[in-house]
Amino acid sequence: MSTPPADLTLEDIQLNDGYDIDKIMDHFKKEGRLEKKAVSDILKRAAKLLAAEPNLIEVEAPCVIFGDLHGQFYDLANILLDYPQPSETHMLFLGDYVDRGYFGSENVLLLMAMKVTYPQRMHLLRGNHECRLLTTYFNFRQECCFKYGDHIYNEVMKTFDCLPICALLHSELGKFFCVHGGISPNLNSLQDINKFNRFREPPGAGLFCDLLWSDPIDESIYSKLTDKQKEEWQHITFTENKVRGCSYCYGFQGVDEFLKKNEITSIIRAHEVQKEGCNLHYFNRDDITHPLVMTLFTSPNYCDVYDNDGAVLVLLDNELSFLSYNAVPHPFWLPKFQNGISYSLPIFCDTLNAVAKKVYAFSLYSDFVDEDDDKPIKFALQDEPPKKEIKAPVVINKPIEKPKKGISVEDFLQPLDLNSTENDNNSFRKAASRSRSFVDRLPSGIVQRKRPENRPRCCTFSMKGQFNSTFDRFSFTITASPRFEEAKTKDAENEKRPAELEDLKKQWGIDDN
Repeated sequence: MSTPPADLTLEDIQLNDGYDIDKIMDHFKKEGRLEKKAVSDILKRAAKLLAAEPNLIEVEAPCVIFGDLHGQFYDLANILLDYPQPSETHMLFLGDYVDRGYFGSENVLLLMAMKVTYPQRMHLLRGNHECRLLTTYFNFRQECCFKYGDHIYNEVMKTFDCLPICALLHSELGKFFCVHGGISPNLNSLQDINKFNRFREPPGAGLFCDLLWSDPIDESIYSKLTDKQKEEWQHITFTENKVRGCSYCYGFQGVDEFLKKNEITSIIRAHEVQKEGCNLHYFNRDDITHPLVMTLFTSPNYCDVYDNDGAVLVLLDNELSFLSYNAVPHPFWLPKFQNGISYSLPIFCDTLNAVAKKVYAFSLYSDFVDEDDDKPIKFALQDEPPKKEIKAPVVINKPIEKPKKGISVEDFLQPLDLNSTENDNNSFRKAASRSRSFVDRLPSGIVQRKRPENRPRCCTFSMKGQFNSTFDRFSFTITASPRFEEAKTKDAENEKRPAELEDLKKQWGIDDN
C-alpha cells in the first residue's frame, strides 16, 4: 500500500485567480489532503460567491447536470474526465455531495474549488444532506473531523448555508425547473423561492424543507388500483410523504398545475436512487408527450451494494440525453474511520471470550470422575457443555459501543468487488455491450474523451426536437434487479428525516463547546 502524498499548501494549488483543478483532483485520487489554510481559503471564497447568488439561479444551455454524489469522489472524478474544463458548457449539481460514501470532503473541496475557478459556469445547489442534522446522523461530520478537524467541519456547514436552492435552466426545448427534491403546496410561483431565508439549517416543514425533501408519487402501485382509484390517483396534487417522514409526495395534478402556471417544460430533480441512474415520470398518462418529472442519480453502485448505474443529463439547446456510468474501484476505509486495532479489538475479545469458555468447560469436566469405577468420563468437547450446575465462567467484557447512528446498508449486504471477474450479470460488467456512439456525436466541448477507448459507457435515453404533440413519446424500460430492490428495501429506514439535531447531540453525547 502506497503512502499518501504530503498535504498540498495554498501556494501549491493557486493558479491565476482560481485553483489548479487537475492538480487537486490528482492529489485527492492518491488519498492526499490539503493543508487547513488551503481548505479555509477554498471554502471562504466559494461561500462569498454562493452567498451573492439568489435562492433561484438561472442557467443557460448547454449544460451537464449531476444528481446525488454521496461521498463517491472516485466516481465523480471518473465522470468529470468526459467534461474537462475550461469550456463553454455549464455544469449544474443538484446537491447531496456528502454522506454515505467515505470521500465527501474530497467532493466538497473539489466542487468548491471549481466554483471559485469557473464562477460563471459552475453551479451548485443544496441537497437535503447539506446540513448539520444529516451530516451528524450519517458519516460526513465524522469524516470531516477525522480528516480536517471540527473547525473545518463548521466552515463547511457555513458554506452549505450559502448554497442556492433551485435553478431555472433555459434551452430551445423550454425552461426546466431544477431542484434536489421537488415542488411544494406552498410554492405558488417561482418568486416565492427568493422570499425565504436560506442562510440557515433547513427546517422540518415548509417551502424550504419541501424543495429539498419532496418526491414524486409512487407510480408502481397504479396497475393494482381499480378504475375509480386510478381516476382519484390522477387528481392527486400533494399527499403525505411517509417514506421521508416529512414533506409531501406530488402527483400529476400538482405537477401539471405548477408547470402550466410557471410555463415550465419539466422538473429535473435528484434525491432518489435509480437502477439505471435516471427515471422519467409520465404519471401513467397516455396523453402527454414528454416526462413531466425527470429523476437523476449520479452515484453508481450506491453504498457499494446497490448495483445501480449512475447518470448525468446533457442538455443542449435542442437535445436532451442521459449518459450512464459504472462504478470504479476506490480505496477501502474501515467503518467509522477506525484504525485496525480499534476495529479488530471487539472481534479479538469475542474470540478470546469463546476460547475462555471452552477452556473453562474442559478443565471443569475433565476432572469429573465416575463414582462407580473411578474412571474419568471421556467426552467430546462441544460448544455447549452437558447440563450441570456450575459457576458462571469468567467472561471478558467487550468495549461498550456508542448508539448506532446511521444504519448502513452494508450491514445487510456484502459490497460488490469491482475488481472481481465474477458476477458477470452485474450492470458494470454488461455496460460495454450497451455502449452507444451518441457521445461521439456531441459537439466538441460538450463531451471529450480523456480515457481509454474501452471505457464502459452508454446512452440510456436521447431525444431531439421540440416537446410538442408531434414528438414521439419515448418508452423507458428499467431492468429488474433483485439486488437493487433488496438493498433499497433494507436501506429504507435511512430515507427518513431523523430526529432534530439537539436530540441527536444529547443521545450521542456530542458537546460543541
